[in-house]
Amino acid sequence: MTSSILRTALFVDFDNLFLSFQETDRTAADQFGKRPGEWLRWFEAGEHDRELEGVERRVLVRRCYGNPDTLRRYRGFYTRAGFNVIDCPKLTGSGKNAADIYMVIDLLDLLSHKSGFDEFIIMSGDADFTPVVLRLREHDRRTAVVVNAHAAAAYKSAADSKVEIDRFLSSALGLGAPDEEEERDQLARAARFLSERLKDVGEITDRELPILIMNEFPAFRDSEWFGLGTRERFKEKMTSLEPSIARVSPPGGKLMIVRAKDEPAGVGPQPELDLPTVAARPVEKVADDALRQTVLAKVREILGHTDRPILMSALGQALRSDPDIGTERPGDDWGGHGTLKALIVSADEPDVRVRPDSSGTMFVYDPAVHGDDTFATASLSRRLGVEDPEMAAVIDEVNEATNIPGLSPKEYAGLFTAMEDARADYGGTSIANTNEFSLRVRDLCNERGLSIGRKSVNFVITGLVHYCGYDLEGKRASDIADAWLRQVLQLSRIAQMEIEPLEPIIRRWITGCVSA
Repeated sequence: MTSSILRTALFVDFDNLFLSFQETDRTAADQFGKRPGEWLRWFEAGEHDRELEGVERRVLVRRCYGNPDTLRRYRGFYTRAGFNVIDCPKLTGSGKNAADIYMVIDLLDLLSHKSGFDEFIIMSGDADFTPVVLRLREHDRRTAVVVNAHAAAAYKSAADSKVEIDRFLSSALGLGAPDEEEERDQLARAARFLSERLKDVGEITDRELPILIMNEFPAFRDSEWFGLGTRERFKEKMTSLEPSIARVSPPGGKLMIVRAKDEPAGVGPQPELDLPTVAARPVEKVADDALRQTVLAKVREILGHTDRPILMSALGQALRSDPDIGTERPGDDWGGHGTLKALIVSADEPDVRVRPDSSGTMFVYDPAVHGDDTFATASLSRRLGVEDPEMAAVIDEVNEATNIPGLSPKEYAGLFTAMEDARADYGGTSIANTNEFSLRVRDLCNERGLSIGRKSVNFVITGLVHYCGYDLEGKRASDIADAWLRQVLQLSRIAQMEIEPLEPIIRRWITGCVSA
């Protein structure tokens, strides 16, 4: 055996995953049960581990634990895929079995096995496995867990690699193709955008890259680099999609640069070499100067009413919908400037400037009013443009403790309204596939100008429908908001937050913009 192949043990808590799938998508549950050989090959290829992706695994131990009643239809598929199927019958009237106990005993036994396993994969969202994952880490064994979005934060943090259910279904079983197609389209558009941008600026640093992409593609913040997972993989994809982009490492190798391939490393933009490109794309010549002056006037007005810099994305949304701009309302290219940032930068006005904070989030500010101390590390509330300091502090605390979607009050209101409208499309029919339902909700949000990603939508819907048993039929947006508020409060209590004094503020955050 070569050192590049990891010795792996894989443990499947069948009931835990199968019943989770069944609650949201019966097709997914059936495919999980009938195609273990297919998703096993995905693990063997190392596709589950974004840090060590491509490093092959030899899955020496394959064990599946479950209630024989649940496993009955699928036992043969697992046996043919080389799994040892361990029956764990019901022990109580409520249907509880001892699968988790059996799994823990077997996991710990393998620590002393002569094979010296390098990696343990636990396919279960049960947070009861947290202590054993920590114990495996103490013994310097790599761990991976397959979980849903609502799995306990401590459990996910304990593992070296976590595979969320949506990615497992999409990548390992080929389900969820609409999102994959969307991500491919976004990647192609991102490559074209960066290629054009590089012709203007010459280079883009690691710090600037996510800012540029987020400003151009608002849904990017929720996409894990458009499904690629890491910045390095994203940059590799950009170079493969667009020949004019290359990666160069400056002296010291600490900062990766995305650079036009024809431009020598360490040399700034060379206009004389770019003349054909500039002639083909005369941005300043076609830009709408009247629109620029109108927008700048409005930006000055907005800045005059706040003592803090304005989040670029929030400013863009405000300008697009502002009735005072009237017929000069900006289009997708901001009147020929490309982006709002480009429009502001091209004006070069001393009282309207653009600057990222220490996290790379882009803000618009007036240097005479907003000092450098306002550009501290950006919190979630700041990225959302929440100006109420009391609410901002609570949003940051709750999001850090529970990982609930980081949406603004307006975005939550829009999400709940979209859920009400999407549910009405079903009439009295039950929602058989919540994945399709969440896609419809996400599309409605985007059509209405809200950049809410599928992951956030899934988190809310799964939390309400699967974990709370909430029936959306006939519910208004205000009803859904109240139900989600109860779930947020419960998640906060589970995270051991002192929630009672914060409840009124959380209520304003979650339900404050929802029409009664």
